Amino acid sequence: MIGFMMENVFAGDEHEISITTFREGDRADTGQRAEYKGFGFVETELLT
Repeated sequence: MIGFMMENVFAGDEHEISITTFREGDRADTGQRAEYKGFGFVETELLT
């Protein structure tokens, strides 16, 4: 779904999209962080 959105809905646009994931190294992260980074998302502030 993310791939579709990035290629078809937001392609070429300057939209700001934010998401929240588990912290790096958290056992609950099943690979979402790496997938988001692969789509060009970057880390910002750490929220707790």
